[in-house]
Amino acid sequence: MSGRHRRGTFTVARKEVITVSTEFGQGESVVAGRTPESAELEREGRLRKQAVERIYQLRRFKLHVVVFALGLPILGAIWVLTEYFEEHTWPDRFASAPDVAGTWDPWFFFVAGIWAIILAVHGLKTYFGPGVGPVGRYIRRPVTDAEINRAMSRMRPR
Repeated sequence: MSGRHRRGTFTVARKEVITVSTEFGQGESVVAGRTPESAELEREGRLRKQAVERIYQLRRFKLHVVVFALGLPILGAIWVLTEYFEEHTWPDRFASAPDVAGTWDPWFFFVAGIWAIILAVHGLKTYFGPGVGPVGRYIRRPVTDAEINRAMSRMRPR
């Protein structure tokens, strides 16, 4: 149990790097009992998994854009029809005053604006967020014992 430490419900495993010159003949490194080829295959597997997740992120955002582009005109048509048949006239102004003739309720603009803000945040997160790349690797890097100890000391009452 020298390579593992147990603190609460977290288990942290350490990777050990051993240089073996007689077995491989060229001084290649073995990471945690694996050959360099298997370590490279594992790295390629992680990269492939991140690439697949990135493709899914882009697909989700593109689907959101399509739903926004199709849904907003449909929602707008529903709003126009309901307001027109309720007031029997085209709008003179937009306000939340149901008893004034020629006044249309502007709920559609609030829905469209909030949806556009959500779509913009989704786009920023998709194209500039920490999902993939150096920031994503920084966020998902393994937690060290020093970080766990520092967090535990901050949580303890003084």
